[in-house]
Amino acid sequence: MALKNRISGAPGDSRAYVELAFAYDVEAVQASSAMANETLRAAIELAPHDPDVLRLQVNRFTKGGKWKDALPLLIQLAEYHLDQNAATVLAKWSSQDVNVSRALASSVQSQSRWPMRVLDALRRTGFPVANVVPLISESIAKGLMTHLILQHVMQSLKADGHWADAYGIWMQQNAGSLPLLYNASFDKPLRADGFDWELNQHSGLRPGAVAQRMRLSDRGYVLGIQYSGRSIAGPVVRQELFLIEGRYRLDGQYMAEKLRSEKGLAWVARCASDQSELGRSSSLLDSRGNWMTFGFDIVVPRSCVSVVVLQLETAASFEAAAGVTGRAYFDNLTLVKVGAIAGAPTTGEVVRLTK
Repeated sequence: MALKNRISGAPGDSRAYVELAFAYDVEAVQASSAMANETLRAAIELAPHDPDVLRLQVNRFTKGGKWKDALPLLIQLAEYHLDQNAATVLAKWSSQDVNVSRALASSVQSQSRWPMRVLDALRRTGFPVANVVPLISESIAKGLMTHLILQHVMQSLKADGHWADAYGIWMQQNAGSLPLLYNASFDKPLRADGFDWELNQHSGLRPGAVAQRMRLSDRGYVLGIQYSGRSIAGPVVRQELFLIEGRYRLDGQYMAEKLRSEKGLAWVARCASDQSELGRSSSLLDSRGNWMTFGFDIVVPRSCVSVVVLQLETAASFEAAAGVTGRAYFDNLTLVKVGAIAGAPTTGEVVRLTK
């Protein structure tokens, strides 16, 4: 009654109309109620950008199943009123329905701030990412994406098995052109959570192996690994490769100093889905400081579903537990497709480089 008296005494009191409209909404007055509808229309006319008016309209549209009409209002709330609830609703809806994500993508502008608020809500809530790819892709295209959110997107897509979507986003970041093996000579800084080299995140005071991209005076940047003699947890370095069915050839160069290992090291290609072996190098033993070449075939069957993991292991599994000492360096890796599947993969041979 007090609000109606305020409106009667001051017909232009926009706040009174907003508060009365909210009261009707809270009391669940039927949308067909002439008084409720008239009050909301007046609130919209007097204060069209008021966040409470926007929320009232969103409530009306969502109750009526009109999500398309609610989207622009939720975008306004997330963009201009920093409304986290609105951003969370958009994140939830887009994660559940790719059509919502496509509609949101069409609304992204180069100066928009709401997309990152929506995608940050996606990160905080843990909603599935796959259906949100259209919005993610458009945000990248408009130069809006942040490193933190991109990391979450790539991790989530990979973890949920959406490799094609993850690789598509990786291609978009790299202008749509990529070699089969990224950063094969380690010349570029490593990029986390893409399809670049991933180094073992060691823990403890003395891990079994520490890998790093480093510079040698006579070669430029290489991959360097220091082995401490302690047990090695997992592969020291790995890269996920997006490969179709076929036969491939990997070649590279390595140098090992004071490497104390019975069987040496080996590059191994495994299917990401079941860890089955698709190819491995011959044993890479101590080279007494000389640079050597190595190479081997990788045979990718159709059952591998396009994702192969190339990783550096100890040639004998027992040495991962027993430990290895010394240093190893790798450089100038190449990966090419050589044809269709025919015969078993070969390990190739290790040959010393001549100066």
